[in-house]
Amino acid sequence: MKKRQILFFLLVFSLNFFCGHAAELPIERLDKLAGKEKWQALSQYMIDANTFAVPPNGELRFEKNDVLISIQQGIRETIEKKGKWIIDLKKELIYFEIPHIEDSGIDKLTFHSFKIDCTTRKNKKYCQIVFYIDKFFKEPKNIEERYGSYNYFHIAPKKDHK
Repeated sequence: MKKRQILFFLLVFSLNFFCGHAAELPIERLDKLAGKEKWQALSQYMIDANTFAVPPNGELRFEKNDVLISIQQGIRETIEKKGKWIIDLKKELIYFEIPHIEDSGIDKLTFHSFKIDCTTRKNKKYCQIVFYIDKFFKEPKNIEERYGSYNYFHIAPKKDHK
């Protein structure tokens, strides 16, 4: 009887241990890296995850060969415009040319650092990539600085890849 209890305890303990570690999303692994390795992993992650939500209501699709597609879904149609994105491993930065959907303008953005920001709601984890203009990431002081400043740029994977 004691053998069964011990085996049962070990089984439950090992399931809890391994399931707890399996809950980490692929995007979260990026924060554990540094330097060129972190930027290289970001590049691959963005291609693998492919489509990202961009506040307030846009989407970006990242493809190979530095192709970026800006997407706006309307009631009757979906509009897509081609832009570009480049990760410079030597300089450790990311550059975006994001076309405006509503006109012919282009936002040219350069960021020198990023972090992965995750929250959990109703037992489900949501993560986003937060880019920052300077080399050393500085936490925003408040929500206005986080979302209302050109110092930060947020993208969230539509679906995390395995």
